[in-house]
Amino acid sequence: MEPLLSAARGDPRPPFLVLRSFFERNTQSLFHLDNSVGALLLYLWQSEEQPSVDFVSQLSRATTKYGPLLAIGGREIEQAGLSKHRIVVFVDSSELDWQFLFLETAKASRAIFVLPARTKAIIIEVSLLARSGLTGKTIVLMPGAYYRGKFSEQALSILEDKWAHIQVQWMLKGLHLPSYVAKGMLYIPNSDFSIRHSSLLGPAPHAFEVSLASILAKLDGTCRSTRDLLLEIDR
Repeated sequence: MEPLLSAARGDPRPPFLVLRSFFERNTQSLFHLDNSVGALLLYLWQSEEQPSVDFVSQLSRATTKYGPLLAIGGREIEQAGLSKHRIVVFVDSSELDWQFLFLETAKASRAIFVLPARTKAIIIEVSLLARSGLTGKTIVLMPGAYYRGKFSEQALSILEDKWAHIQVQWMLKGLHLPSYVAKGMLYIPNSDFSIRHSSLLGPAPHAFEVSLASILAKLDGTCRSTRDLLLEIDR
């Protein structure tokens, strides 16, 4: 058994769940990991020329003091050079039981992180969250147009364009992502994924951690321990 999974089986704290695409080649990468919010930039849309980094590492490090970060499936797409920096517990699933695992994990989680993407899997998952009344404990990430603490016109242009494409795709399913904001934000959505509560990011050091603490205090819903969740999944 993997050490992180073994530790999670005895963890009394509630987990966090991260939803990300398995099928877009660039979900794995961003700019070089950095203490500022610049490390979140272009987490879905890295071009071939840009240096690579791992967004999930940044997210897992920010949440580790609150509880373990879980991901359902996707272990097979992990890259050795990136996964060693991650503090993520992978919960294996199959085509037959993924929806059960997804909903049970979402219900147990303190928060569900959503990295917007255009893939069918992400849209199905966020639609399930909306239908199941779980958007009140969901946190959507909008990355800021910063690199190493400095505003980037190039990044702004790319992010605005890609975010707009995702907006159109989600709108076809009745999901209304807000317009892109250069500072970036974490936000809790309404059932249609418009903004309910938000916290802007920006270039300041530790901006993500500060915004996360603020937005966690505004979440709705119940949660339970990672230990109890994994015990139920194992049955």
